[in-house]
Parts: sequence; C-alpha cells; structure tokens
Amino acid sequence: MRYFIKKWIKEQIPILQKSLPLLKQLTDPQTLTEFLSQMQNMTIQMGGTIEKADGTEEIITCLEQFCEHLYLIYRAVEEGEGIQKPLYDASQELRKILILADQCQTEYKIVFLPYKASMWDSMESVYLAAKDRDDVICQIVPIPYFNKDENNTKIEKVYEGDYLKREYDILDYREYHIEEEQPDIIFIHNPYDNWNKVTEIDTAYFSANLKKTGAVLVYLPYFLSGYCKKLENMAGCRTPGSINADYIIVQNENQKKAFQFWEIEEKKLLPLGSPKIDYVQKLMKQEKGCLENWNERLQGRVVFLLNSGIHTFLNNKNWIDQIEKIIRSVISRPECGLIWRPHPLLRNTIISMKPEALKRFDDLHSLIEHSENAVLDFEEEYKHAFLYSDAMISDYSSLVLLYTYTGKPTYLLKGTAENRQKIVFCDYFSNYFKEDGLCIEDYIENVCHETDPQKDERMHYAQMSVANANGTCGKKILEQIIQRMEKQ
Repeated sequence: MRYFIKKWIKEQIPILQKSLPLLKQLTDPQTLTEFLSQMQNMTIQMGGTIEKADGTEEIITCLEQFCEHLYLIYRAVEEGEGIQKPLYDASQELRKILILADQCQTEYKIVFLPYKASMWDSMESVYLAAKDRDDVICQIVPIPYFNKDENNTKIEKVYEGDYLKREYDILDYREYHIEEEQPDIIFIHNPYDNWNKVTEIDTAYFSANLKKTGAVLVYLPYFLSGYCKKLENMAGCRTPGSINADYIIVQNENQKKAFQFWEIEEKKLLPLGSPKIDYVQKLMKQEKGCLENWNERLQGRVVFLLNSGIHTFLNNKNWIDQIEKIIRSVISRPECGLIWRPHPLLRNTIISMKPEALKRFDDLHSLIEHSENAVLDFEEEYKHAFLYSDAMISDYSSLVLLYTYTGKPTYLLKGTAENRQKIVFCDYFSNYFKEDGLCIEDYIENVCHETDPQKDERMHYAQMSVANANGTCGKKILEQIIQRMEKQ
C-alpha cells in the first residue's frame, strides 16, 4: 500500500472513531440523519480514494460493512430501537481497518528533481539506494531552469535532461503531473526558488509549491562546504528550500549548528554527510574512459589537474602570472601531463571585468591547445578530470574538497593548514599549501616521485570530518527518512 494512502487512512479513521460516540447524544432525528449522511459520504470518498490508488479488497470490504452499520444505526433510531449493537459493530470495523492498514507493506514513491546535470552527484547514491529497494517506486524528473542577465531577467530556458538520459531512465517533465503521481518523498538540490541571481528553476518546482503537494520534501545540498571563521558568514544556510524542506542533509554537527544559527529548526537537520562523496568513491573504481585526445596527450604521464576559479582571478592581480608559471612548470617536463579546467564563466568574467587580461588568457589557451602533453577541460562534469589526473593544483574550491576523497593530493594556491582551527565542515587541511611554504616545483617533484607524506593523515581527517564518508551516505539518508516517516 502506498505510504500516502496508509497515512491518510490513519488520519481519517480516528475522525470517524471519535464521531461514533456522538451519535448517542443526538436526539433529533433530522440532525442524526444529517450526521450519519456526512459520515457515510466521508466513508464512500475514502473507499473510492483507496480503490483508485492501490487499496486492498479487505479494507474496501470493511468500509462497505461500516456503511452498512451506519444504515442499521439509522434504521434502529427510526424504529425506536437501541443503537448499541450496530454502534459497537461499526467501531469494530474501524478498528479492523487500522489493523489491516498496519499489516500492509508500505510502498514509497520517490521523485528526484535535478535541474543541472553536473549536480546529479548530490543525488545519485540516494537514487541508487532507492532503486535497490523492493518497497520503492523511483523516478527521476529533470526540470528546466532559466539563465538570468545582470538585471535579474530570465533570458534563456535550459533543459539538461537529455544529458542524464544517457545513463538513467528519466521522465519528461512535460508529461509528469505531480498531482496525479502523488509522490511520498521529493528530493531537490536547488533551494533558491526565485532568490538566485544567476539561474531560476521553473515556478512549478519552487520549494514553496512542492511543499503544497503533501510529500516529504528533502533538500540535498549540491555543494560541499569546507570551513568558516564564524557562523555569521553562513547566510547561504537560510534559503526558501531550507525553510520549506521537511529535512535537510548536512555534512556534520558543525554544519548543523550553522543552519541552526540561521534559525532553521533542529528537527529538520540530519547530519548524514554528502552523497557527493559516495559519487567520488564510486567514480574512482571506474576506468579512465576513451577520450581520444586526452589519451594521446596524457597516456603514460604523471597528470596534474589545474583548477581555476573566478574568485581568485578577481582578487589576485598576479593571477595570470601565477597560472602561466604553473602551466609552464608542468608542461616543460615531458614526463608530466596537464589538464587545465578553468571555470566555464571565467573568460566572460575577464571580458566584462578585466579585459586587459584577455589576450594573455587566450594565449594560455593556445599554449595548451598546441602542447603535446596538455588538454583543456570544458566539461561541466568533473568525472574525466578526476579519473585522468594524479594530483591537483587549485585555488580554494568545493572541487578541492571532493578531490580529497580520491586519495590524491592537492596543492592549494590560497589558504593554509592553520584554518583547521576554524569551524570545519570538511577537513581537507592535510593537503599542501603554497602559503605554508611549499613551492610548486617541489610539489610537482614529490608527485612525480609518488611522495605524499600527508596522505594517511589527510584521509583520516577527511573521513572523520564528514558523516558516512565511507560510501554509505546515500543508503543512510534513505533509511533515515523512511524510518522517520514510519514513526509519524
């Protein structure tokens, strides 16, 4: 029996149970008739709903018998007889319905509503855990979103379901009607509704509207958080999605405190980790793949992944010099290979904010394109970059946090291991930091010689800092949500 039907039965039957004793207090025949008619209509409606969905014949039979007892109560009053016997029989039928409902195996319908394919890693392991259960109907419905301009105006509708369709069975959002499907659990990873200035999902999928369906709404953050100096800096904890969600999956107790600081109720917050870590650990068991250009240039080499973000570019006037030095330091060594993964919006940012740096930036692109041991990575998904590389070089990024769980080292251009003393949500501080005195040449040399003295410490702290960082997060999330629903 579907969860929402069982829950509905347990809410409606007690109403009828409380109504039965009132019948003994009604002396006016007309009032009694109207009251019995209301109870009968409620019962018929309930039977129709259960039968239309997935009800059992026994429960339908009990409801029919209950209606018969209501009729016998009416006849008894009309003929001046006592109603104690039919009243008792009616009560027993209701009790039997509750028992039968409890005995039915509960079936859950779960729908995942990803909007960006590159963020599916925040949902995948929960989906796989759900798919493995016999008591779950599992659905993926990729939803459209709009890109916005600088005036917060929606300018382009985007749909990335075709990308997910390559690997998963998905449903077309244009043919999926949530009111008819009546999911029991909805998983989202976009918590912004109309608060985001860069993108906006379709209004129908705003958390405020999903909440109206009656389903349990679960927010799975699409990102990993590293650390913060003070909880006041974590304003992103308070969004429409976190306000409207029934449950929010957080990385650890520290992140739970951050959400609480921003007045999100404690009962919503489940410190169960991040499915993104499950995804990385699963990913590292796969083969590299067959990217022809990458294989030609990187095969047999020690490969470095250079990850470049926008924030560091905007705040470091020597950024171009720094990136060029790193690129040349790697590609000048024939035993090394380089994957440069610039942020997809980095070039546009340079054009609009620092156009004087554009020529040098494009020259670096050209340098990579004409190199025998380097490639550019413009894919939204980081999958191939993680698989092909042996080590990372990066400014601070949530990608660094994920990369830590590959077991491979990262050299950070910004930050220090001393930040471990702050409020930590994911401990990546046993990587290597430029600001702690290690130069890029020594880091490259260490990687080439497979020297990683901080690996054991790094993996220990990383595993300890995030809950269920052993590949079980998705399964634990699903189990916890269902357990809580069963207790309601």
